[in-house]
Amino acid sequence: MKKILPAIFLLLFGMCSTAWAAPSINYGYALMPDGNSFTSPYSNVTVETFNSIAANVGLMPTGYSGNGSVVSGSTGTHAAPYGLNGPDLTNYLAVPYSGSSLKSVTINFNTAYNYLGLWWGSVDGYNAIFFNNGSQVASYGGSDVAPPANGDQGNHLTNLYVNFLDLPSFNQVVLQSTSYALEIDNLAVGINPNHPVPEPSTLLLFGAGLAGISVYKLRKKN
Repeated sequence: MKKILPAIFLLLFGMCSTAWAAPSINYGYALMPDGNSFTSPYSNVTVETFNSIAANVGLMPTGYSGNGSVVSGSTGTHAAPYGLNGPDLTNYLAVPYSGSSLKSVTINFNTAYNYLGLWWGSVDGYNAIFFNNGSQVASYGGSDVAPPANGDQGNHLTNLYVNFLDLPSFNQVVLQSTSYALEIDNLAVGINPNHPVPEPSTLLLFGAGLAGISVYKLRKKN
C-alpha cells in the first residue's frame, strides 16, 4: 500500500501538469461569411465584431473605456486589417483614433477568461496588449507575436489572427499604442477553447477511485 499511494500521486501530478499548460500563441483562424475576414477558429467562444457599433463616431461598446474609435476603411492614422483577399470591409477598433492624446482602450469583462483571440492588423512594435486581474498577469508587445512587427498593411505576416491560450485568469484587457494606431477586429474570449481542463474535483475523484481499486486488489491478493 505504501508504494501504491506515491504512484497515484505522481499520476495525478502528471495529469495536472498536462492540464494546466503554459501560455501559448497560435495563428489559426476561421473565415467570416464574407470569405475574407479572419475570426477565431474555436466554436465555444464569444466574439465581438464591432459591426453593431456606429462607425466613425468615436463610440465604444459597453464595458470599454479610453480613447479609441470604431471605424471602417483606412486613413493616414489607421489601416483596416488585411484579410485573405484584401482589407477588412467591416467595422473595426482603432486605438488611438485621429486627434487623440490618449493611446489606450481598456476592455472590462463580467467574468474571467484565459483565452483571447483577435484579428490584429498591421502589427507594429509599439503596439501592446496587457492582461489584468486586479493586477497585471501577462503582456505581449507587437514584436512578441509578429517579428519584425513593421506595420506592413498588406502583408499576411503582420496582419494575423492571434490566439492567446492558457493565459493566467484575466477580466480586463488594455490595448495600447505609443504611436500610430493598434487596429483589431473580431475580438474573441473564452475558457480553454483548445483543450478543456478537468475540474480539480474530477481529478480528486478519479484519484480516489484509483486508490480504492488498488486497496481492494491488495486486500484480495492477501
